[in-house]
Amino acid sequence: MIGHKATHRTWIPDLQDLGAYDSVQFDLPATFYDGYTGRRAAQEQDMSIKQTMLLDYDLKVNADFDKGWMYRRLNEPQRQQAEKILCRCFSVVRKS
Repeated sequence: MIGHKATHRTWIPDLQDLGAYDSVQFDLPATFYDGYTGRRAAQEQDMSIKQTMLLDYDLKVNADFDKGWMYRRLNEPQRQQAEKILCRCFSVVRKS
């Protein structure tokens, strides 16, 4: 994603981009296990993978297409396309 503003919650990638990186293996960044030693603001901030990230909401893992508002705003063809790709990647709950 390229843009001039920070990405905020909640977002869904453009449907044409879903699956674009399925075969790409990304290395963990050097700072992935950073303990923020000596940086008080970084230690106390809330938006972190450990404290804040939610699997279904942020990563679309075990996403519930019938419950999540972000999926209800898609029209039926868009929903089917998103489900097809996300179900292939993750365990996705589908009740209907």
